[in-house]
Amino acid sequence: MPRFLFVLLLSSAACAQVTIEGDTVQKSTGKPLALVRVAASCAQSSFRTASDAAGHFRIAGLTGLRCTLYFDAAGFLPRQQSFTLGPQDTSISARIPMTPQAVIAGTITGENGLPLDRAVVMAAQYVNVNGAQQLQQVARAQADDLGRYRIGKLPPGRYYVLVRPLPDMWKDYPATWYPNGALDSGAGGIDLREGQEAKADFHLSPGGVEVRGRVIPPAGFSPSQMFLKVEWTQLETSDSGDFIPVAPDGTFALHHAAPREYFLTAMSSNLANDPNPPKYLAFRSVQVGRENIGDIVLRMVPTPVRELKGTMVSKTPVSFGQLHFDLHRLNLNAPFSAKASADGSFVIPGVWPGAYYVSGGYADGGPIESIQVGGKEIPRGQYFDFDGGDLPIQLTVLAESQMALVSGTVVDSANRPVAGAAIVLAPAGGSYTLGPPPPQTDQKGAFTAMRLTAGVYRVYVIEDPADTDLLMNDAAFRKQQESAYPPVTLAPGKNPPLKLTLPK
Repeated sequence: MPRFLFVLLLSSAACAQVTIEGDTVQKSTGKPLALVRVAASCAQSSFRTASDAAGHFRIAGLTGLRCTLYFDAAGFLPRQQSFTLGPQDTSISARIPMTPQAVIAGTITGENGLPLDRAVVMAAQYVNVNGAQQLQQVARAQADDLGRYRIGKLPPGRYYVLVRPLPDMWKDYPATWYPNGALDSGAGGIDLREGQEAKADFHLSPGGVEVRGRVIPPAGFSPSQMFLKVEWTQLETSDSGDFIPVAPDGTFALHHAAPREYFLTAMSSNLANDPNPPKYLAFRSVQVGRENIGDIVLRMVPTPVRELKGTMVSKTPVSFGQLHFDLHRLNLNAPFSAKASADGSFVIPGVWPGAYYVSGGYADGGPIESIQVGGKEIPRGQYFDFDGGDLPIQLTVLAESQMALVSGTVVDSANRPVAGAAIVLAPAGGSYTLGPPPPQTDQKGAFTAMRLTAGVYRVYVIEDPADTDLLMNDAAFRKQQESAYPPVTLAPGKNPPLKLTLPK
């Protein structure tokens, strides 16, 4: 075929316009669902519409090789569906079942029975972070003036609920887990099913312990000129209370502190107004338990601003010069960025004491596999203390060439493609926890799973992605799926395609 004719045909296929139309229905009843918002994203174009009274929607003029449609409606979980646009396609039809949302709601009152307004309530789930289970916030809401809150748009699954009073209230009411105050005191999860509304009321009492200490300022400064900040991390977020007042003799008190790790920073300038390192600083982390603490000393010295040095290592050859990552300081918006040299070494200038975490990091497109700070393993996203001393960082990275990729199709027992199904590939022999959203099948039942570590996996097909957490924690479902699909061994690079047939 002449080259110009091939290019012309390819251009014609890429510019062909496709219409996608279909019906939105309630998953449980199959009844048409009106007023579902529909948005289409195709290449550089976007389109919007809504389903009519009969639940029907239609979007015309779509171009490109792949389009993703997003569906959302009040009282239902958002859903997305990918479509592959072939050169012969002019019209594609779809049926989109919408899952009713689950809800957690309740009221928050203080020890006198009066409502606590504007408290923040967070719903959290255990997720898989680099092979380890970590509790992360997935949704949040704020109580109204009557102490009422409501967290909607939740898919089925197990949730842990935490209430955190406002920063100007936390001294009196510590953060509290539902239903027994703290996870280590037996607080259990709330198991939500599709469309369920669970009630979780909080009755808070002042509690916690007292932390006392003293700030020793540099010569020529009085304690009243110092800024003492208390900060902490919780559910992958960071929070800070008010600046703690320092008495003329340098003493301070932190009342009703809930058990957790706190970061105390005494400084000569207010970071909220000046992002530059303060001239003088003292930093210390304090692990608060069930007993009062009364011997904290914060001796302020000229702020040590250092070059934080580190190295990159890998089990396989990588181009270290392509690696980049960010170092984030607690409650400081601007991160410190670093890029490795060809030998894997890197230097981060201008770092000063505080709590930090590492994000990003890609070499040859592969991820950071592990982080060591001063010889200690640090989970991804977790803060570590930097006191201004020699604290080398070591990052272990995995090359893109060592990542596995596998594609495939899902069909039903009549060999018809199954659209919109989630494909979970879980390492064999390990327990399941939530991770990144699993790949979903397009209208032809096709899927592609990328960036997997080579190894042996169990395959699970979930027809409604909203049920992923619920079904993956159901032993009967896992047993059925494991009987239907044998383990799959994935090698680095592209693997043979899978054909998965839904169990009858």
